[in-house]
Amino acid sequence: MALLKKSSAQRERKRDRGITLLEIALGMMILAVLSVGVSSLVKTGVESQLSERAHQYMQTVALNIVDDIRFDIRKADDVTVLNPQTLTLTTDTSTITYQLESGGKFSRSETGKPKKYYNYNTANNTYWNGIQMNCTNPLTGSTSCFEAQSMNADNKARQIYIPYLGARQPIASAKRTSLIDKYFDEPNFAVKDFSFDVPSATVFQ
Repeated sequence: MALLKKSSAQRERKRDRGITLLEIALGMMILAVLSVGVSSLVKTGVESQLSERAHQYMQTVALNIVDDIRFDIRKADDVTVLNPQTLTLTTDTSTITYQLESGGKFSRSETGKPKKYYNYNTANNTYWNGIQMNCTNPLTGSTSCFEAQSMNADNKARQIYIPYLGARQPIASAKRTSLIDKYFDEPNFAVKDFSFDVPSATVFQ
């Protein structure tokens, strides 16, 4: 009976003695390892989400340009490629000009209407989500936004060809810290090898 009382008392003392420093240190080490793993997963997930969002912004800008050209060219009476960065469409009532301007600004101007910038805000001189447009094909080095192509023996341009229309979101070197930026450079999106049939005869200068 005395032995039972003694062992019972020893168990009570062991339960009451609390947590040792070694146990605290081990617990903190385990918690630190888990925290590093979880934070790394969270960071990668956030970076991936931001990259996907930037890609969607750039896709929206580029496809808006393509859709507007597609709509305007269907009602144009005359289409002229003035230079590789300028496309002019003429209708009965107005002249519409698409142009890649300096600094990566892409614009649409129409007679009697204010100029529309697809990726630039003239009110505060900022690029929409930092997006800049370009027509430089990284594979060929060509800087042509628009090309007029003939499709028959009369040598008149019957098709407008866009070899490369790119949108990019430049990142300052000081901010190039994420894994996505390091491995994949700046986010970018491109519309490649896109053509529009011209319903009427066109002039190429």
